Amino acid sequence: MMNAVTAPLSGLLAAQQKLDAAARNVANADTDGYRRSSVALVDVRGGGVAAREGRVDAPGPVVEEARGGVPVAVEKSNVDLVQELGELALAKPLYRANLKTLEAQDEMLGTLLDAVR
Repeated sequence: MMNAVTAPLSGLLAAQQKLDAAARNVANADTDGYRRSSVALVDVRGGGVAAREGRVDAPGPVVEEARGGVPVAVEKSNVDLVQELGELALAKPLYRANLKTLEAQDEMLGTLLDAVR
């Protein structure tokens, strides 16, 4: 019975972690040298999902900028805003699916308690 509650809760937490990582990536898209965060969802034995966050080591583009009158090679962020928008768009159905599961569990539990009374 508890897996019916813990599994969607773990899904909500994992979706939140994906959303947080995407938001950080978007906020730092113009930060020189920033490496984007990536969150992978992993099945948990016994039900549920866990989020594993890591940095993407791929280098960002290197551009030449004048700093103090001297040309300097600067590595830009490796964040792709189109990819991040996709990650942000994925958060909505992840939340919705897990909330629907919790709502169904709540309804079934309420029906069970009404039958017991």
